[in-house]
Amino acid sequence: MVDSVPAPRWFVTPRPLARIVVALLAVDIVLAWGVLLGVRTFFERVWFGLAGYFIREGTLAQHVGQIEAARLTQALVWIAAAVVFLGWTHRAYRNLPALGAERLAYSPRWAVGAFLVPVLNLVHPYQVVRELWRESHSASDPIPAVPLVLVRWWWALFVASVLADPVIGRLAEAAMGRLEAGGRLELLVLGEMAEIAAAVLAIVIVTRVTRLQEESFVRHYGTTG
Repeated sequence: MVDSVPAPRWFVTPRPLARIVVALLAVDIVLAWGVLLGVRTFFERVWFGLAGYFIREGTLAQHVGQIEAARLTQALVWIAAAVVFLGWTHRAYRNLPALGAERLAYSPRWAVGAFLVPVLNLVHPYQVVRELWRESHSASDPIPAVPLVLVRWWWALFVASVLADPVIGRLAEAAMGRLEAGGRLELLVLGEMAEIAAAVLAIVIVTRVTRLQEESFVRHYGTTG
């Protein structure tokens, strides 16, 4: 039996953080789906009213309030997921040298900061996660044949979900004074659909990178961090 190589002290499995990220993203998906169902019900009631069916006064306003309450809850869950995701990113990126990665484009701190700097956060977060995806393996092992296209789609859908949010539309309207509010519900639907898809891909990425780091570390050092 071959003796295990002493494990570097700086490797710590990101699995606990990954579990929290996955749980919060799952809740976000459920809430986003609930918002979509709420919008569908709202449109149905509007069409019923236009068709001559009786709708109690205040029903539509009450339903809009319920949708807004669901979106507020979703926003709070999204913020919590984002904070934990950044913690997972820092932990996973910090593990890369223990897996043999060299000449990394970012430090662990800047890997997180890339998500927070305006303008730069349109591109750099994708580069950070792409590097995590590529480098989460031992240098002596071949790069896992997993398509990076998943990372590209995740980031594209995430950016689309943010840009399609009606809140962004209202801010742009206030700044430019020339946007119309008529398409806000349509934007909301598109944004929620993009957010669901982005959350699913984020779950795949977080789960895959976490498992890959653990497997690579055990393969190289014969122990877990």
